[in-house]
Amino acid sequence: MTAWIISIGADYPDHLDLALEDGFWDTKQWKSINPGDEVFFWQAAGSGVRSELKAQVVATSELERIEPGFRRARWRDRDEAGYTHRFTFNNAQEPPTQRTQWREVQSVMDRAARLWPITRLDSRDAVNLLTQRFPPRGSGIDVTLDRSRMAPDIADQDDRRRTALRSVAIRQGQGLFRADLMRAYGRRCAFTGTVSEGVLEAAHIFPYRGSQSNHVTNGILLRADVHTLFDGFQLAVDASYRIHVGPGVHDDHYRALDGTRMRLPSDPDSWPAEAALADHWRDCEFVRPGAFASDRSTRPVRR
Repeated sequence: MTAWIISIGADYPDHLDLALEDGFWDTKQWKSINPGDEVFFWQAAGSGVRSELKAQVVATSELERIEPGFRRARWRDRDEAGYTHRFTFNNAQEPPTQRTQWREVQSVMDRAARLWPITRLDSRDAVNLLTQRFPPRGSGIDVTLDRSRMAPDIADQDDRRRTALRSVAIRQGQGLFRADLMRAYGRRCAFTGTVSEGVLEAAHIFPYRGSQSNHVTNGILLRADVHTLFDGFQLAVDASYRIHVGPGVHDDHYRALDGTRMRLPSDPDSWPAEAALADHWRDCEFVRPGAFASDRSTRPVRR
């Protein structure tokens, strides 16, 4: 997983607000941004605008070519700028807890390092420096499913589905819930194996209904973007703990998860409850209800 800095044009500081509202960013060049990558927004200096760190997000898609069916952007320079590529994101954090200047980043990277429209951060020290400028993501934050590229039949789900796509909120007991899942899953995403703690979240299997929902068997430790798809019923787990990916998910990074088995805690008492997984399975329209236990013979054995 990689980290990036996106430079906000000096003449368009308001574009960050639009991006945070809409959940995507458009560019005029391609870079290898991938789901799960950390992205930091940096305001470029201009008349009355100072250069500084502004926000931190997690990419939920590749930087891909903008197609005719994509959501129309609201950039003030939309018609003349010639934007060609877009990535979506969630889990935004802003503003930073303290002002950060570019020379601080240079001090842990390269004194000659320049800020480009899209700058790749190859220095772990630089990533840590910028991450520390924001509150820790240690509270099990739920994120809203991005809809900028969804087909209408996926975007228009029933009430329960919309309820599950909760707005960003820190709920009672969530910090302890995440801590329990971090211990149970060895601080690693159960689906992708990601170990970057800043993007790991406590995902509820059965929807949150107060602190009583925060039992380790009703949770899975997931990377932020994968958590979003799971909450959006685009990912399902059967009784054998195999992952199923919905047809509305086209990104190869996610499709590669289809048919693989999720990583389980070393303690069987912390494994996801079958009843909770079955409940989530029933809300995933792309799977057959009776298929949940069809492959039970391959289910891991509790020891």
